[in-house]
Amino acid sequence: MDILNSIFANDFSNKFFYFHAEILIAIVAIQGFYLFKMLPRSKSENNHNLILKFTSGMLVIFLVTVGPIHEISEHYLFSGHMFQHVVLTIVAPPLILAGLPNNMLDILFKNRLLSRVILVFVNPLVAFFLFNLVYSLWHFPVLYNMALDIHLIHFLEHALFFSTAFLMWIPLLSPFKQISILAPPLKMMYLFFLSVGQIIVFGPITFSEVVLYSGYLNSPVTVITPLQDQIIGGIFMKISGGFIFLTLFIITFFNWAKMEGNRV
Repeated sequence: MDILNSIFANDFSNKFFYFHAEILIAIVAIQGFYLFKMLPRSKSENNHNLILKFTSGMLVIFLVTVGPIHEISEHYLFSGHMFQHVVLTIVAPPLILAGLPNNMLDILFKNRLLSRVILVFVNPLVAFFLFNLVYSLWHFPVLYNMALDIHLIHFLEHALFFSTAFLMWIPLLSPFKQISILAPPLKMMYLFFLSVGQIIVFGPITFSEVVLYSGYLNSPVTVITPLQDQIIGGIFMKISGGFIFLTLFIITFFNWAKMEGNRV
């Protein structure tokens, strides 16, 4: 509560109702187009479930990119920014992916060249590399501070986070009939490497003896120092991602063991 009081002491209403038009337009346009395509065939229970999952994913994106959470992450707390990044890469993409129909890519796969390009980007090795590369590069202080200073660059950063995370999740959860989900042994290997893949970001952030991101040096938050906030943010980023990936690893293992047991 002390942290929230120090953030919203003087201008809570301004922070709460501060919206970025381009983010709102993008979210409304994507959700509107999705409903336009899905509602005419929403009579089945399966389609209702798809709409619920997709809409939940878009709502999560809305909550962390519009209003107080975004303002906190941009001007007050690095740890708040890491919460935002975790939601945009670990929470929202699988929800949205789970809400897509299995025939969504049919029209794209009619074009041989386009289908080959798609299959390259959803290849597990490519998707893993792209996600970790993008995530690591944007946490370099030069790029990160630039994103804090220039909103359009911040918007680009989050768009790249989400899009590469979306590709990263496809080998695990693909609903598309043209793209197969990884077999259990490969899925476990993929999840294991995902759980440790962010160490290259986690280490320098968490164990640095100086504040890496100058945008938080003058934060009005006084309950914790900017360096303590940076450490908390690094730990939260690693633990949350590692917990989710390792939980999926364990679930995959037991499902695989059960499936193999049924074959005996």
